[in-house]
Amino acid sequence: PVLRGSTELLRNKKIKAVLLELNFSMLYEKQSDPLEILHFLRDYGLRLVDYYEKERLRGKELSWVTALFIRYP
Repeated sequence: PVLRGSTELLRNKKIKAVLLELNFSMLYEKQSDPLEILHFLRDYGLRLVDYYEKERLRGKELSWVTALFIRYP
């Protein structure tokens, strides 16, 4: 919902970077789909830089990460 509320700012290229949490495991009720977020930000010209603060389930699969996206000139 927060990202969808920023569509006008994204469309006008007012947002240069986004730092957010992506959840790959079902941790919250009604949580967002990480792939949908990746596509959404890509459609507005932001690209994934890296994942930080990686948390894993049982030491293997990713549960959640902090992700940085930036707009390249």
